[in-house]
Amino acid sequence: MLPPINMAVVCYGNKDQEAINARQFRYLVSVLKSFHLTYYDFHEPGQQEALLHNYQRGHIDVVLKNAYGRGHEADIEDFLELHGIPYLGSDARATLLGTSKLLSKQVFAHHQLSIAPHVVVDQKTWQKEHEHIAQKIGFPCIIKDSVGTDSRGIYYAPTVEMCRTLLGNAMQKHVTVIVEQYIDDAYETTCLVLDDGHVHAYPPLGLVKHGKIFSPDDKDNIAIKFEMPAALPMSMQNNIKDISMRAHQALGCQGFSRADILVKNGELYLLEVDVHPGFSQGSAATAMVHHAGDTLDSVFLKLYHYVRAHAVC
Repeated sequence: MLPPINMAVVCYGNKDQEAINARQFRYLVSVLKSFHLTYYDFHEPGQQEALLHNYQRGHIDVVLKNAYGRGHEADIEDFLELHGIPYLGSDARATLLGTSKLLSKQVFAHHQLSIAPHVVVDQKTWQKEHEHIAQKIGFPCIIKDSVGTDSRGIYYAPTVEMCRTLLGNAMQKHVTVIVEQYIDDAYETTCLVLDDGHVHAYPPLGLVKHGKIFSPDDKDNIAIKFEMPAALPMSMQNNIKDISMRAHQALGCQGFSRADILVKNGELYLLEVDVHPGFSQGSAATAMVHHAGDTLDSVFLKLYHYVRAHAVC
């Protein structure tokens, strides 16, 4: 029997997400039987140095980023790349693109991937944009912080008055926001893409929400219900898989990503791509892997062997 692969799991991001990070780590320990996992919290002094020291001594084979919560979006990748430490997932460039709603929408548009109509608003222009929003977007609309893929900084505005109020509040917290058309009665799906030398997508799941938008608590407390597979014709599921893979490649993602897509009257709207999806017990990524008859252990083994082979080449 082969010895377990030593994988360092790095936590970083918002301090208030530490409990979520720890919960995912405990789950991964229980299911990744081919790996020996060690937890590193980059909030704590000396943890970066400890990880580097252990890698140089041969005690770490690969690293997994486990950072729920926004902030320091590509710092972990920058650190690992600087020191030549192999890791699973997208590099610093793709992470920056994927976690910027503004930049990722520009990439998607360039690659002719359908996205919802939107207007970019910043702290200098927001008070002058209401007429433009009404003409191009209409109401209701969604106001989104331009960074992060964690359901934070997202607000639902049913009227122009509410939009004005929410924009005023958002401008006190965020430098730039995106005002996006709210596509009513749309069916929301998510699709996991894996890249282990061959880019492929799992059958998409349907996401069942009870309000207008998913809240951070919905995600943090695993309160989102899934339809497995998505309640869509097979031809539409295949289109979703195709768009998810195209978005993955457009952003330059590596290893894995998860695309969120709306379906309305046969049209698909790419919302965003999570370049570092969580693999917790109740996450959509984990559910898709299990629904396909696969295991996280086998998935991570494939990714690990691809990363090591790629590093050697």
